[in-house]
Amino acid sequence: MLILAVDTCCGPFSIAIKRDKHLLVHIVETQENKQAELLVSTIEEALSKAGISYIDLELVAVTNGPGSFTGIRAGLASIYAISSVLNIPCIGVTTTEVLVHQLIKTILEDKFYITVAAGRGRYYCQLFNRSLSALSETKLLEGEEISRLNEAIYGDYRQKTIIDTAVVADIGSAKFKNRDIRLPIALYK
Repeated sequence: MLILAVDTCCGPFSIAIKRDKHLLVHIVETQENKQAELLVSTIEEALSKAGISYIDLELVAVTNGPGSFTGIRAGLASIYAISSVLNIPCIGVTTTEVLVHQLIKTILEDKFYITVAAGRGRYYCQLFNRSLSALSETKLLEGEEISRLNEAIYGDYRQKTIIDTAVVADIGSAKFKNRDIRLPIALYK
């Protein structure tokens, strides 16, 4: 299956194209807050580097937050359009889901929080366990509230983390195989 995965939620944005388990292209755009301006041209660059066109795509996966309000809107609008025009499934993946998959190799605790910066000293937080099951809904907390949490904390609260769109593609593919196909809804407060 040929998958286009996009993340625009956390400042810098990234794009990956995977064919089954093989990563064909991975582009990280480090200019923050340029998602709306550069996303479509960067997708087209990725397609060109992979030697494919839009019509070859079979699935699109996109992070739907939590994260930057403008970034989420830019990513979802572009991916909805691609999905709609090509008549292919669109899978939403939360930034916390991706971060827990990226960080799990370094996590020792049985329960832990994944955090994503929300700006103005606030963070989105979600509690997970070692089997990668979400134990809570995503919450928006002030920095001082996070420091009082009883569980370990990983993600943006400690250092800025870039979302790996290859992981977005893998999670999107797994959701597709499990028939968990719902139009992504933006997650921001």
